[in-house]
Amino acid sequence: IEHGKINYTLAAQQLFPALVRNPDKTPELLIVELGLESKKNDPELELVIDEVIRIFPLKVEAYHNGKKAILTMFMGEIMKRTKGKANPATANEILLQKLSVK
Repeated sequence: IEHGKINYTLAAQQLFPALVRNPDKTPELLIVELGLESKKNDPELELVIDEVIRIFPLKVEAYHNGKKAILTMFMGEIMKRTKGKANPATANEILLQKLSVK
């Protein structure tokens, strides 16, 4: 988590139980084996964010009209579509960039 390889949710829900079941394996190895590594520079993440923005035009309009709390909904959709593998900080940064372009 400290090094940004995995987010807290995936660590708590998947990595920790896997470590308990496989005490002989390192966290790094299990992250790779389970496909849990957060992807910071993933072009697929941008495609997911574009899709979420496209699917929710009324929410985009609400954001542009000052409803900044709607970012939570966008992030929830992004995390759901990436199965929790998106790096939240990176996803949020890309989302804000894309929402700033009208």
